[in-house]
Amino acid sequence: MTASGRTLQPSRRASRKERPWASPVAFFEITSPDAGRAQKFYGELFGWQIAADPANPVGLWS
Repeated sequence: MTASGRTLQPSRRASRKERPWASPVAFFEITSPDAGRAQKFYGELFGWQIAADPANPVGLWS
């Protein structure tokens, strides 16, 4: 019950048909002061193979 006296109802999760994704995730950024350690950690955690992007001079990896 809320302070105004209303009874709270449990929320219902929308089904997948009710909430279709507008767009899948295409990019995200992970920053770290220790790039080598972060690459090792996320590579092992997710099974990623991480390589430098030679077209980008600012140290981005893919």
